[in-house]
Amino acid sequence: MTPTIDTVPLAAVAARPRLRFGRRILPLAAGLGLVTRWAFAGALGLGFFVAVLALVAAFALAGGVESVQRARAARSWVVAALFFAAMVALRDSPELTAFNVLAVVGLLGLAARDAVAAPERTRLLDFPRSTLEAARGSLSSTLEVGREAVAQALELKERAPGSTASVLRGLALACPVVLVLTALLASGDDHFHDALSGVTGTVPDLVLLATDWACWSLVSGALAGGSLTWALRRRPLDRADHAMPMARRTVGATEGLIVLGSVVLVFAAFLAVQAAWLFSQDPSARGTGLTYATWARKGFGELTVVALLTWWLVELTRKHVTATGGADLALRSASSAVLAQALVLLVSAHQRLALYDQVYGFSVTRIFAHAGLAFLGLGLVTRLATLWVAKGSSAQWVVASALGVLAALNLLDPDAFVVRANLARTSATVQTDWWYLSQLSADAAPALAAVARDGSNDAALAHFACRMSAQQVTSLSGFNFSRAALGHERVGDCGDEDH
Repeated sequence: MTPTIDTVPLAAVAARPRLRFGRRILPLAAGLGLVTRWAFAGALGLGFFVAVLALVAAFALAGGVESVQRARAARSWVVAALFFAAMVALRDSPELTAFNVLAVVGLLGLAARDAVAAPERTRLLDFPRSTLEAARGSLSSTLEVGREAVAQALELKERAPGSTASVLRGLALACPVVLVLTALLASGDDHFHDALSGVTGTVPDLVLLATDWACWSLVSGALAGGSLTWALRRRPLDRADHAMPMARRTVGATEGLIVLGSVVLVFAAFLAVQAAWLFSQDPSARGTGLTYATWARKGFGELTVVALLTWWLVELTRKHVTATGGADLALRSASSAVLAQALVLLVSAHQRLALYDQVYGFSVTRIFAHAGLAFLGLGLVTRLATLWVAKGSSAQWVVASALGVLAALNLLDPDAFVVRANLARTSATVQTDWWYLSQLSADAAPALAAVARDGSNDAALAHFACRMSAQQVTSLSGFNFSRAALGHERVGDCGDEDH
């Protein structure tokens, strides 16, 4: 018997492989699409944290207890992501917000990858690779979500074909009739025309708003559904976890010792030349002709790059040099010497940056530079320690160091610290750059509110107050604790800016 038109779609749906947890994922994805549209409607704030929390909750609701238990390895990443998402709602500094958002994206990628199956990460590149793998898998899974949506729509059509078609045909026939009759009535009565004009005047705006919400929700919902689909799969992708390891070139211990020994000699020569004034507070006094700014900026950049390249060199040596017994001990000793010398170079770079702070004052950029030095220092220390104990875990410690430094920055509150540090160094000979302080974010408001007004800072404080009043966000999605606290902190009078 030849199948009728009405039975073909149902057969096709039954033959098509269905999405696991599809009936749960689709409504959750639609809800996440609406949440993200609301969260990203304006300035980032509380809505960002709500969106991240909703994504985590959607995973638990879609997969149930079984999936949550299987994703135990991802819990630490999820907790860290929620912490930095909360910091987006707490801190107003644009630089800090950017780092927090990047951290959340990376941590959620690691969580999604570990929810599938936690791979062994022995190299630093394994972490961004896991995040990129999760992003690629989520994007490819959006097609599965689309197919599942079509399949469920066809099922609904099969269940009520007559009523659905009748409603659609009725709406199509009613539209032109309503439009023609409404136009004739409006033309024949001025009062109805005026009332209709008041309503139809807002129709274009409503249409644009509805289109915006629909497009944003559709795209973000599809991406969220793809992320849930990929994270809820029962086993990892065969390509990612069962691929044959690539052959790598190796060299002997002799070559490795020669390279490391050469670096040790170069560092030793540098430190010997610099020994007399490596930590000097007045480098120009030795007749070099260098200014504080040139000495600090130039030295800081080069020494930081050298320290970073040193860490990379030790990693390559441990990866590509084969050695056992006494040769391995010699390689680890040489690597330890190189890392220890690099730490001394980092201390020198810190001293140069501190000298710059002392002479020219603190800034948010320099605070982040100090944080970068702290991260590099922790990375070198952890690599030095893992040469002898907990071998193979240096990558995990480096990632933990990066997250720890970022968390410390959030707790420090860089903008408020810059205000307090610059005011603490103010004296008869050192003046405060009030114009720079007036350009800081709302995080600096409590520190600036405590400043005594002496006439020299009235215009700057008024400028800050005007900037903050213009940046006030009234929506719940853009709520930020620092911006909300501005109402309780009287920094200055916006009307005094021109005086």
